[in-house]
Amino acid sequence: MGAASSKKQSEGRFHLIDSAGVVITDEKLGRYADLPLVIGDGAQTAAASLMTVLAREPDLLADVRAAVRVGERRWDIVFRNGLRARLPEEGEARAWHRLATLVRNHDLMARAVHVVDLRKKDRLILRLTDEAAEVHRLRMSLSDQEGAV
Repeated sequence: MGAASSKKQSEGRFHLIDSAGVVITDEKLGRYADLPLVIGDGAQTAAASLMTVLAREPDLLADVRAAVRVGERRWDIVFRNGLRARLPEEGEARAWHRLATLVRNHDLMARAVHVVDLRKKDRLILRLTDEAAEVHRLRMSLSDQEGAV
């Protein structure tokens, strides 16, 4: 995947766009299936700078399915395994590098995490998958019962 192009969804149709957000084509897009989607208001014009940031961590970029523009100010990155990373409005390069480090050092992609919120510099917020959250609740309930007299 090059930083020069991506796919954009608009009004239910997909288009191949260049780095400036200009539509190249909307035909025979199957051959571009490896490119991430960019979705959301203003996504097509903001995608070039995001792709430059994402390209700094090519191993992580290879797993990106979509970049979703939120409120025309920040990005959520959706991975092929369903994980969603919430990048901050400012400092997205720092947050992206932080995520790549977590993936490398803690095998984050293989864990039962649904959302990684990187919007705060001083904390990391993880949301478990529904199944993992239920297991956690059950374990906590059992440990509370074991401590009861």
